[in-house]
Amino acid sequence: MKNSRQEIDKKIVKRIGPLIENHHLLLVTLLVANALAMEALPIFLNQMVAPWLAVLVSVTFVLIFGEILPQAVFSSDPLKHGYRFACIVRMFQVILYPVCMPIAWLLDRFLKHPDKRPILFRHDELKQMIAFIRSDDDFKDTKEQFTEHELSYLDGVLKLRNTTVKNQRTKWQNVKTLPSDFVLDENGLKQIAETGYSRIPVYHQRENNLIGICLVKDLVAVNPSQKLTLDNFVRKKIAAFYPHTTCIEALRDFERFKVHFAVISKQASLVINCIRSERNVPESVQFIGAITLEVKHER
Repeated sequence: MKNSRQEIDKKIVKRIGPLIENHHLLLVTLLVANALAMEALPIFLNQMVAPWLAVLVSVTFVLIFGEILPQAVFSSDPLKHGYRFACIVRMFQVILYPVCMPIAWLLDRFLKHPDKRPILFRHDELKQMIAFIRSDDDFKDTKEQFTEHELSYLDGVLKLRNTTVKNQRTKWQNVKTLPSDFVLDENGLKQIAETGYSRIPVYHQRENNLIGICLVKDLVAVNPSQKLTLDNFVRKKIAAFYPHTTCIEALRDFERFKVHFAVISKQASLVINCIRSERNVPESVQFIGAITLEVKHER
């Protein structure tokens, strides 16, 4: 679908590009054609109906079909509709060229636009441009200015605003959790090492009663013979997000609260308040997943 969309966009640009290159000629053509329609319609109607009715009908017709409807329809997707009517506009440019070209030339001559004009890109347009640079040979020279990693990072950052943590989460049933009374003897430390995780959520008595996380690096100096329990190494540096939280919002909160791990729940505020105030998380609370600062749980 993505590649198909790029092909459609290239066809649109190829068709309407030549039309908008000479913007003064396009402007004059449209205005002259509109003026001809406004003036010709009452003349023809005047031969069939009363003069006052001809004026009323022509004004109403031009207002609805020449102003209101085009503005309403074209504002939704101007490029797509411009693509559909490009041939008609080109036809009018050819027919009205003797009249419109001198006027357009005068406008080009006396109303020169600066070479450097500010260009405004919408979020989706900028994302599409990055996709073009990465995949289209027409942008080969531009692509050579970046490494593939840089283009990948730019593409990823632009997608963060429309991607939710729910879509990037590790499902809760796949998240490794441990009880607070987990014994850190030789066997316990071996189990933790074999998980391959750097952060492990810790719960008290029941699995949804989270009290924080354990950083595996904190256990490096633990003496197995002491048989310490995991609650001695619990950190409360954990966040909680709602499923609809976007990844860009999650990244902002990760940086603001200086945390690297978050759980995802429909009761996110309640969860984080319970953890910080050392209260039990209610049994009714359910977790649907977890996410790290890297926007994906380490595997």
